[in-house]
Amino acid sequence: MKVYGYYPGCSAESLGTPYHLSATECVRALGGELREIPNWSCCGTSTYFHVDELLAHVLVARNLAIAE
Repeated sequence: MKVYGYYPGCSAESLGTPYHLSATECVRALGGELREIPNWSCCGTSTYFHVDELLAHVLVARNLAIAE
């Protein structure tokens, strides 16, 4: 079984629940598993891009670094 790092994001447990469930089930049907990346943070899309664009980019970069 192949294990993939998974960044659910802040919305996975609210507005993005259908996407979260379909991603999980699709990977499972293909014989894989999604494992949540530890210590991820908000990506800043919803709020930070309107307040501080640099901070929003830094938050995205932090999550990518953790995923690496």
